[in-house]
Amino acid sequence: MQLIARRAESKDIAAIKKIIDHPVNGDEKELERILHRRYGDNVDIANLIDTSPFSLVITDAEDKYVLGFFVLSNGPPAIVDQEAMAQLISSPNKIEFVATSCGDWERYIKARFECKDLQIHNSKFVSFFVSTPENASQIIEIALSTSFNVLPQLKYICYLLPESLVLFPPFSSPKYIHPEFHDKHEDESHKKHHGHHKKKGSRGAKHNRRFKNKKLDEHGKYFSEAPSKSDSTPFCLYICPKKEVVSVMKIRKARVEDCDDLVPMLKRQNILQDKYGDFYLADLLESKNDASKTLVAEADGEVVGFMNLYRDIDQEVLANTFQLTHLDNLRKEDISANELISLPEDMVVINPFSSRRSTLTADPIKRKNSFATSYEDTDTRNPLSRPESQEKSGEQVIQNSTFVPPKEIIQPNTFCISLFCIEDMFANQAQEFIKAAFGLFPDRDYCVVTVPTTSPEIPLLRNFSLVQPQPNKDVGDKPMKIRKADKTDFGAIESLLHGLNNELETLTELKQIQSGSTKSS
Repeated sequence: MQLIARRAESKDIAAIKKIIDHPVNGDEKELERILHRRYGDNVDIANLIDTSPFSLVITDAEDKYVLGFFVLSNGPPAIVDQEAMAQLISSPNKIEFVATSCGDWERYIKARFECKDLQIHNSKFVSFFVSTPENASQIIEIALSTSFNVLPQLKYICYLLPESLVLFPPFSSPKYIHPEFHDKHEDESHKKHHGHHKKKGSRGAKHNRRFKNKKLDEHGKYFSEAPSKSDSTPFCLYICPKKEVVSVMKIRKARVEDCDDLVPMLKRQNILQDKYGDFYLADLLESKNDASKTLVAEADGEVVGFMNLYRDIDQEVLANTFQLTHLDNLRKEDISANELISLPEDMVVINPFSSRRSTLTADPIKRKNSFATSYEDTDTRNPLSRPESQEKSGEQVIQNSTFVPPKEIIQPNTFCISLFCIEDMFANQAQEFIKAAFGLFPDRDYCVVTVPTTSPEIPLLRNFSLVQPQPNKDVGDKPMKIRKADKTDFGAIESLLHGLNNELETLTELKQIQSGSTKSS
């Protein structure tokens, strides 16, 4: 059965409650009582949808029936605080038990379980889950994979189960294996035994990559229990790592032998179009220029992404075209140019406007132009009344000194993405490329990318901030006109709305408005 996942909305409340009220052993309230034991008494579906950072409903392919509801929270659910409050009443000195769901849950969890990799920024907790029993395994697989794909920084999904309960299906069930994976596995086994092998790197070999990393292990489960540090812990912690659900990209430097895998992917996405594209890519991979770097992404042993980076940019063009003053025009002061200049141990510089002698000695502790200055008063007379010969003498000493203040040197502070390609399935993990890119240019603080104004937004751009163009600068925008829609626009509007959930309703409303305006005229 084909299922889809989408964000939960208020219109789904009735359908979710219908699942909860489904009779279990003839009792309509049995499932509700079970859910209260698992997630606490204060479970309100409307409140979960409104306040949770991430909630999903799993529906049929036509989005007519809600079959499951899955909610993640930023910290442990409220049932942990309820249990903590009960322990606080019996043991008033254990203040640290209070407000873990909205407080320092990381300290609370790590004090009780062996889970050093859990961090606030890479973990979320299951605060509610319910589904129809017939499709529970498939529903939890879709819910988990969607969560990891939509939230690229998410690495762990955790679940705190009261110690008095036993982990329940589908959390305790074996991993869901898609039927297509079974068919593909049997087909490949048949060809292997009959001496037929699929060519490496062919498009067919990459079919159904989503299920490629799922081993046919009937005992494999999504969640594993974290070891407890104390027998008195009232909860059991179960953790689902990202790598158990979806293929995780690994970024590395590109090699020449990657060319055979990259060319088909780049051509499928119309990046390499001419007959010389293969040679251009090979030149990039073989380049020894320090200003140009290339990265590839691997998943399940296959290349799934490519990025070319370039350090030498015409920054004047960028500064003249875009408003970059708040970013220092993507430049920075060269710190090494302002390091201390070695001076003689006691270089005497006479101030022409003072009869005091200044001894300047380089201070190795202070940065830039910091010097320790000691003054010796040799004359207390008014400096304006000094003899002219003394002024000239002072000027001569300064002119003959070898000390020259260091000049301020401004260096480029950015690099750019000149070529980027990634398989659609891994597009939400594109930020891993950015992390690796900054590692290649540790002296640069900004990464820039320019895209046509008519291009659709890609997940990579979520990590970037849009920079506005300079006034009266043409950066490729086409002039736009706004006018009243008429019946000749319906074809273009229909194409624009194609695939949206409210496509039919919007077109129907437009036709009604148009017919009404025609009658009135």
